[in-house]
Amino acid sequence: MDGDLAAALLARELEALELVILTNVPGLLRDPQDEASLVERVPVAELPACRDVARGRMRRKLEAAELSCCARVVLADGRRERPIEAALEGAGTQILGEAFREARSA
Repeated sequence: MDGDLAAALLARELEALELVILTNVPGLLRDPQDEASLVERVPVAELPACRDVARGRMRRKLEAAELSCCARVVLADGRRERPIEAALEGAGTQILGEAFREARSA
């Protein structure tokens, strides 16, 4: 099983409010060749449009973010010092929205 999807399913079952998914890039990038093209925030309603921007494994990470039903999912750079702390403080791509909570109730 894919690790990102496994983490998302576990987060959903635990009714976690937040999920951090670490990767080898700063987060979702508009241009995969340019780490400065980071998408910093994505309202959950815009996740389907982000799939057009995502390449390779990042698509799976977006799928996991949606599947998790968490109020906040962070796609963050695992290569940096203290990656989880940095992610929770706002680094990476922050996927936010009430729709996650509503999806959990459905």
